[in-house]
Amino acid sequence: MENKTLRQVLRNAALAHQQRLRRAQIDVPQERLRLSQYNLFVPITQKRGLLFNALTRATALLDSKECSLLISSVEKGSLQYREFNPTLIKIMAAEGFIISADVDELKMVQSIYNALRYDKTSLTLTIAPTMECNFACSYCFQGLDKKHISLTSKTIDGIKGLIQAQADDLKHLSITWYGGEPLLKTPLLKELADELINICQDHHIDYSSTIVTNGYFLDAATARQLLERYCNTAQITIDGTQAVHDAMRPKKNGRGTYSQIMSNIAEVLTQTEMNIIMRVNVGKENLDECGHLLTEIETKKFHQFNNFTLYFAPIDASTPESGSAFGVRLDKQDFYRRINAFNKRGRTLGVVSPVEAPGSFMGMCVAAKDNGYVVAANGELHKCWETMHDTVMRIGSLPERESKTDNHALWKHWTPFDIPECRECTVLPLCGGMCPQRFVCYGKGGQGSVPCPEWKWNAAELIFLRAREKGYVTDQDWAADENTAQVSLTGTALSPQALAESHRRLHLKVTADSGR
Repeated sequence: MENKTLRQVLRNAALAHQQRLRRAQIDVPQERLRLSQYNLFVPITQKRGLLFNALTRATALLDSKECSLLISSVEKGSLQYREFNPTLIKIMAAEGFIISADVDELKMVQSIYNALRYDKTSLTLTIAPTMECNFACSYCFQGLDKKHISLTSKTIDGIKGLIQAQADDLKHLSITWYGGEPLLKTPLLKELADELINICQDHHIDYSSTIVTNGYFLDAATARQLLERYCNTAQITIDGTQAVHDAMRPKKNGRGTYSQIMSNIAEVLTQTEMNIIMRVNVGKENLDECGHLLTEIETKKFHQFNNFTLYFAPIDASTPESGSAFGVRLDKQDFYRRINAFNKRGRTLGVVSPVEAPGSFMGMCVAAKDNGYVVAANGELHKCWETMHDTVMRIGSLPERESKTDNHALWKHWTPFDIPECRECTVLPLCGGMCPQRFVCYGKGGQGSVPCPEWKWNAAELIFLRAREKGYVTDQDWAADENTAQVSLTGTALSPQALAESHRRLHLKVTADSGR
């Protein structure tokens, strides 16, 4: 069976748009051209610069004269096209750096976003076979008191019915197995996966799946069983070397988990082709451990496997149940500034992925997609996996599916294009609001609750690293004094106050729409 992921589908859509944009811009008269609002300029040594466009994902290396002309155009508020080489103008137009003055780029981005959001040919489901977990992580957004609930035959029939009801229109079904810990119910997961695959084969629907697991039960035999069911990728969390990880992610009986997980990862890598993505949740207590963990990974030779990657993620207090996360999380800007050195080392080892602009909107998750649902083990439907432990936040239940509740209306009405900071942001075509849950379910938290991604805080560095990997520049070209971890390059970042205000306006919008 052809195994297309949602990411591939979205990337193809973005590339198709880039091709359309290039065709549209090449023959526009020069006097009707202007600079794109999604250009980001990064100064480098010898008064040269890198120009990146967040909409087309194009990157250009400009010499000192071209940089001077570009800066002059920005300062004067209009393109000084007579000063530019005509060939350069055509090249920059083809890459989307220069566009027709008649083009409304914000509407263009919104059109692409909506086409992906309301795509009825793809169905994205996150399914929790159980809410139970064998770990007791103090920062877990589901809290420590997880219910011992598993999928029932009634809920399973509801999942199948949800797919079958759309089968004539569907081309892609993407499943993420989640929990709790999904592998606590491996037989149930395998049985349901087999049934979903059969439905897809009967209706010629592409099927793909991934699993988010703590890794404790993911040995090679289990990995092979998952691979047989088109589950090719497992995300596993390791929060430092053994002492730190075992303190942060112990079993319910207090015993450590690190040795078993690392042994399983080694077994899966050496005996199967399953892709392992190691997530490292980073907060104040384990920031300094990141370097030691990279050393350990090198010692265990995980970096020698092409199917192993790693990424660092900030510990976040995304729900009121997030426990110790409120005390240990880092300010987002501080996190991205301090994690840079570890990312660089990880890229040198080959375990942190090379910098690449996302193929589509980073915020195009299950919660954002109109045809995306989270199925909790008790049969409730949610839009985000970070709410599925909270029955108050459900949007419906299986087998009845959606219900016309305020919760459902909030998700339906939310859009980044209603938020002033998002509308004005230079990286909106990359981000797309990043995390709808932060706007819909706004609650406790300070700067750590703001959803802005790394591209908001570290755009200059990411653009430079991307250019370096393409061979445009070397490390010696980086102008450290002119580039720091800051947001001035991309516009105003969301503040907790702005997040709260957007939440208030969203509720007013839903109330007005319902006529109350």
